[in-house]
Amino acid sequence: MPRLSHSELLRLVSYDPETGILTRKVRTSNRVKVGDLVGSPSGNGYLMARIGGVVGYIHQFVWFYVHGIWPDHDIDHKDRNRQNNRAGNLRRATESQNSGNSPVHKDSKSGIKGVHPKRDGWCAQIMCQGQRVTLGSFKTKEDAAAAYAMAANKLFGEFARPA
Repeated sequence: MPRLSHSELLRLVSYDPETGILTRKVRTSNRVKVGDLVGSPSGNGYLMARIGGVVGYIHQFVWFYVHGIWPDHDIDHKDRNRQNNRAGNLRRATESQNSGNSPVHKDSKSGIKGVHPKRDGWCAQIMCQGQRVTLGSFKTKEDAAAAYAMAANKLFGEFARPA
């Protein structure tokens, strides 16, 4: 639990629900001015900030700002845009659900999530709750992709992003 209270967060920053942007309401140092945007990109693409001595992701602060409780779970960006912190784009997620909404890995040889080449065709696999499940071997990449999509929809529901 952070040392930052909800009332202190509301005192220090303002949240624009139309843009998902936090701005400073209080000058807290020589470098911080009233009206400054809160947050800067981290190495993983999310926006990070220090507010009231607490370091965290902007989407966590937004969740706290809007709901009045610090998230005790992952926060998923529905549209996969790690800098879109509009409240309507954020939702509670388990780690497994959050990974269900992740994009295809950049080093994918097939270009399709959950599908990789085998010597005699294509293999479909899916990760769920830390377990890798092999869905089978297929003659075509499209059949393997369809198997992955069906499994993702079944396992992740609204969080499924097979493509």
